[in-house]
Amino acid sequence: MGSTLRLRESDMPEEQEWGQYFRPSETLERLGLKHGMTFVDLGCGCGTFTLAASEIVGVKGQVYAVDIDGENVERVAARAKERGLKNITALVGDILAKGGVKLPSHGADLVLLANVIHGTRSRVSLLRRVKSIQVGGTIAILNWSLGETPKGPPMQMRPTPEETVGCLAQVGFNDPAVLDMPPYHYAVTAKYRS
Repeated sequence: MGSTLRLRESDMPEEQEWGQYFRPSETLERLGLKHGMTFVDLGCGCGTFTLAASEIVGVKGQVYAVDIDGENVERVAARAKERGLKNITALVGDILAKGGVKLPSHGADLVLLANVIHGTRSRVSLLRRVKSIQVGGTIAILNWSLGETPKGPPMQMRPTPEETVGCLAQVGFNDPAVLDMPPYHYAVTAKYRS
């Protein structure tokens, strides 16, 4: 496949390791997640941010956990049930597929793509689909830092903050901000106003 880079399983943390690579509650609060909000975790993986978001938004809020991998979605749903978290809807889906993902018609206050875009062939197409569910909310893209990290995709796959801002601008997101998210990530947030 020539110069096509591929993500190896060994590049990414094991499920039980994710907690040491993120500070989920602190990260979500810095991204602006608050009580009563609607949160969408696109590419939720094993639920690192989904479960933390559920506790932040509380019983008046809603959390949608979406992943293309059905096993991940089942795992998130089981964890939510174990913890008695009733505000989580776990969905198998591919936002880029025809028909996309069934998400709330009223939109979302915050949509998070955590470690998703580095492996996406068309970042702009993905962000166009995200824009369709925004309705005035904030998008947050969390990426691995460009410096050395114990895990993560190859450096050549990691988008820079400038590349991420550029993709968001192409789609019509405004007011970008770049935030350092220790220990190994940064985030780019932006808004979409229809």
